[in-house]
Amino acid sequence: MTMKPTTINRFWQSLRLGLPLLIITVAGCLHDNANHVARFDPIPMTEAIGIVNSNLSCLQGTLKAMSGNARGHFIQSDGRRRTFDLDAALLVHPPQGLRFDLSVLGNSELVFGSNDEKYWIARPADHSISWGRHGEPLANPDEDMMLHPDLILEALGIIKLPEQAQSAVGPFQRITDDFQQLLFLDLHDDGQSRVAKEYWLSRSEPQLIARIVFRDSLGSVVMQSKLSDYRKARNADLLMPHRVDVEWPTRESALSFTARAWQLLPTIDESHPAFAFPLDRGESFDYILDLNE
Repeated sequence: MTMKPTTINRFWQSLRLGLPLLIITVAGCLHDNANHVARFDPIPMTEAIGIVNSNLSCLQGTLKAMSGNARGHFIQSDGRRRTFDLDAALLVHPPQGLRFDLSVLGNSELVFGSNDEKYWIARPADHSISWGRHGEPLANPDEDMMLHPDLILEALGIIKLPEQAQSAVGPFQRITDDFQQLLFLDLHDDGQSRVAKEYWLSRSEPQLIARIVFRDSLGSVVMQSKLSDYRKARNADLLMPHRVDVEWPTRESALSFTARAWQLLPTIDESHPAFAFPLDRGESFDYILDLNE
């Protein structure tokens, strides 16, 4: 049957009017479905901590980041903003073993290190090293390094959480739409307390650490890390973040670390030369700063 010209005109007019609405409706449905994330109901704090620690239970040995990269920016002492995009070789052995080597074409620019006694940052091109001892106060707080080596391990989310509340310091749980937040307090001599650190556990898969927040005595955020792209390590039943974004809001600085993969090296422990203090293994520097003296 042949359609009359008037009928054809009405058909195309209806199509022109209805098609945009149809496209918007379909696109809206696709957008809603794409953004929909299944969230788990809140669970007791001990169960949430158990999920995190169970994931880390097979971490026996040293973790190595494969094809790492570090990029970001920081404010220099003269006030200028400096950006960087460097290769990053990372070895970690919890709780305090670390070697974080940032380099260009194989030449080290910065080397962050830590073992069970000391932490340091070496600048091979400047023949300089700054170092300190864990648990000892800084002689000059202004000389403190922005990226503390021991905080790098914590920012990666690979330190086990305490299984139960530690008296008055926490953790205490707070529930939000997307997270179960674990709050840790710091008690002052005057009896006052403050929130010093927060672990935000995701309420969606894989229910692991999504953010870690560090606060100063006034409650301002001094450092926070966002952990994402969780995938299994190559040779272990261990989920690791393959992207870690670290920010220092008060210093207007940021660092993003990505790894193509993680590999577990079960036979390498903290006695490996990679975790040895450079001065102890015979390296020489023109400028040496002891942060505790």
